[in-house]
Amino acid sequence: MMKKLYISVILVLTVALNSCDKVDDPYEHLEAFISETGDIRFNDTVYSDTSIENSRRILLEDFTGIQCPNCPQATDIADSLKGDYPNEIIAVAIHTGFFSEPDDEFPLDLRTETGDYLRNNFKVGSFPNGLINRADYFNDDDPLSDYRQWENTIDQMIQDQSFMEPRFDMKVQSIYNTESRILRLIPTIEVLQPVSGEVRLHAFLLENGIIGPQIDNRKTPSKIPNYEHNHILRHGFPGNGTGRTIFTDAQVGDQFTVETPQDELRTNVSEEWTANNMEVVVYLTEVNTNEIIHSELFKMTNE
Repeated sequence: MMKKLYISVILVLTVALNSCDKVDDPYEHLEAFISETGDIRFNDTVYSDTSIENSRRILLEDFTGIQCPNCPQATDIADSLKGDYPNEIIAVAIHTGFFSEPDDEFPLDLRTETGDYLRNNFKVGSFPNGLINRADYFNDDDPLSDYRQWENTIDQMIQDQSFMEPRFDMKVQSIYNTESRILRLIPTIEVLQPVSGEVRLHAFLLENGIIGPQIDNRKTPSKIPNYEHNHILRHGFPGNGTGRTIFTDAQVGDQFTVETPQDELRTNVSEEWTANNMEVVVYLTEVNTNEIIHSELFKMTNE
């Protein structure tokens, strides 16, 4: 559903992923948030929201690099899984480590502070490698998953009804200002199953359609000069991957809502990134286990 709103200028409403019921002015209540941004005038703003109720999605974090010879094979597996399970899989390509260091022949730099934090935190020492919901699903004390096992692991997760049972209902409204290039996320989260310990809220910014070189040992010559890099991690916030605590010992019916602008998630979108190619991932982690226990994906703009 798309609808033009007029708050001093034209505002564009896009519903990402799922359509919703038509209402007169679904963003009227956000005028206060816009007015409280101080000297920043939100005079060219894109609104998006997403609601996938009663579902749990699987976040596949693919640790990769532009000079990693086997990494394109892992990327193809991730893309194939997304094709097989379009409503269940979110893929994130994280460029970090030795294979991601740029040089004269490979000048594209896709590294991020968030990617480096995740690589060090989960002790990723070989590439390609991955995390699947950061879950120790097979109880082997190691959440890292070899790319050749991704398909088997994800198939088993999706067939496991208890694993896929949602623990949260999340709705996210996003506000992106095309002039200031500030993104603001306003989530509403309800607990469906009790969770012990801390639950933290995180967000990723991803970019698609980045053209640059890539090594692929399946090709001759192995260097692909115009490889298309997709779902690339550009930034994690808040805290470059550490997130923000929103629940402690959450009980069924507990809710997190944004009451003031200080409660929302906010970040700058670099001028170097193509806004219309950006996606947003919002996810929750259980601190006791590091596991991702809920995630959502939507486009940042309506283009």
